[in-house]
Amino acid sequence: MARSEVCSVEYCPGSGMFHVSLGMFTLRFRLAALHLLNSTLAAGLEAYKSHLSTRLTSAIPQQHPEGTLH
Repeated sequence: MARSEVCSVEYCPGSGMFHVSLGMFTLRFRLAALHLLNSTLAAGLEAYKSHLSTRLTSAIPQQHPEGTLH
């Protein structure tokens, strides 16, 4: 169904399970669990992006209207 350099996803109609392979590991998920995994991974990536954005913003010196840095 889908494949990347990191993982692949296959669907088994007989068992109704999605097989997610990561290297030598294969995890089997029902559809609802796969949706929850997707949501959790997406939330983790968004939190990471927000964390990076906050770190980058705080590293840039801020300038007061009077022109002095602090």
